[in-house]
Amino acid sequence: MKRSDPGGFWLLLIGLLVLAPSIWLESSLTGGDEHRVSFRTALETQQADQWLVPTYESEPRLRKPPLFYWVLTATSEIFGPSLFHLRFWGVLCGALLAVFTARWGFRQFSADPVLTFVIVISCLGMATESRRAMLDIPMTLFLLLSLERWSQSLKKGHGRDAIVAGVYLAIAALIKPPALYFAATGMLTMAVLQTRESGVSLAMKRIAGFVLFLTSFSILFLPWWAYVQSAYPELLQERLAEQVNRREFSLFHPESVPSLLGGWLGLAAPWSLALIFAVFKFLRRPQEGSPYPERWLVVWLLISTIPFLFMKTFERYLIPLLPAFAILISTYLDSLDRRILKQHLLVAATITAIPALFVGAFVGWFAMPMLTVLTVLILLILWRFSAQGDAVNSALSTALCWSFCLGILLPTIGIGEGPPLSAEIRSSPIYQVGERHLPMLDVHVGRPIPDLSNDQKSLSQLPEETCYLIIAEADLAGLKQHLTQLSREYEILQRFGVFRSRKIFTRFSRSDATEEDWQNAFASRSLEGLKKPCMVIEVKPL
Repeated sequence: MKRSDPGGFWLLLIGLLVLAPSIWLESSLTGGDEHRVSFRTALETQQADQWLVPTYESEPRLRKPPLFYWVLTATSEIFGPSLFHLRFWGVLCGALLAVFTARWGFRQFSADPVLTFVIVISCLGMATESRRAMLDIPMTLFLLLSLERWSQSLKKGHGRDAIVAGVYLAIAALIKPPALYFAATGMLTMAVLQTRESGVSLAMKRIAGFVLFLTSFSILFLPWWAYVQSAYPELLQERLAEQVNRREFSLFHPESVPSLLGGWLGLAAPWSLALIFAVFKFLRRPQEGSPYPERWLVVWLLISTIPFLFMKTFERYLIPLLPAFAILISTYLDSLDRRILKQHLLVAATITAIPALFVGAFVGWFAMPMLTVLTVLILLILWRFSAQGDAVNSALSTALCWSFCLGILLPTIGIGEGPPLSAEIRSSPIYQVGERHLPMLDVHVGRPIPDLSNDQKSLSQLPEETCYLIIAEADLAGLKQHLTQLSREYEILQRFGVFRSRKIFTRFSRSDATEEDWQNAFASRSLEGLKKPCMVIEVKPL
């Protein structure tokens, strides 16, 4: 049964409330590409005051287009560099993506808009990627808008729809170029498989619309690339070649199969099983009647996925397929009888409960037992709706569960959280020595913080005035030796411990932590002994 549509504003508000918690915290979900690239590029570009070509590590940032970095830089310039301001764009684009996916699913496939919306915000891929200042969710939003307008252009032959589709695609590609590939495969499968009216007049309108589409796209997309080609020809070619080499193209990548399968199922979790059944259902032709209208979505997913078998890939590369996942899952669940629907909802609830219970129990043991109780209560609500066959409230409860886990439980551990620094230290030259011990330090002090190796040559670059170093305690002996050779006096101002995620958030303790260290931590109900010991060093003026 279709639910009454509460309207786009209320759906958007729900999406923001579900996706936003904790984005203002240092200990919120992050990754190297966020704090090392996105934040640093925005701050360097703002500091250089040369916005046309964003800068990263003091050179033009040509590995990616500039649009999203312009947005982050402008945000930092207008509102000040803060985690909330920089990450809010991902949350806003994620909530808008869920709303427009629901709208498109309803118009094109008669999918329940409320169910589609809550499916989108309850997918693990949306819950994780929208919380970070990354390119994939914003790119996917404008890719979806482009495909929706192009679909209308094919159906009605209106030139304005084709023009708007080209504008949206240009915006998506100026955020991240893979939008061009997903748009091409989507438009191709749409043209071949989507049912529409025929006729010579309409065909001519479609050809004219395609010309308008290419024209509007080119007017927006090409000028910046033409400029950087003329200004930095060698560097651009070097960076493009570097990007191609990093993909490691070959005839076949066997190791890409589990990564690709994990990308599909991981992004759609906890609806992974429903997605598999939906793909097989809509790919088949019904015994009677015309093919399912969702068939072209399935073919688009499969065609878009094939090239990733021949290159090195990451799960987030498949984010552009998330709207199609959600529509297929929504229409599939809505087509089931009550008994089968309950089974799918219970499977999804189980997939959600496993990590939620683990994280809730872990945080409850080391921090606040009440959080474990709240985790169990949320899961009980989820199980009740699932057992009743209430797909909308089950998906909404799943979204709330992810929000609680990622927005409250994980930040409680303090991964990436640094010590409070005095105003004097924040306003003085600061350097991170050896590695980035405090990933959010750049945003915390409002400027890019240089990284130095712990050797005499690098440390000789320190300014003559008073400056401060962030360094691991294990590297202190070498630092003392180098500073002594450079005739620099120093003083240990502050000692602190830090958790720093290594690739995934389940690996956050110091790298040399042993099984005995973990046993002692559980026995004492304290994680302090698992933190990497670091310190703040004041280097005196010459």
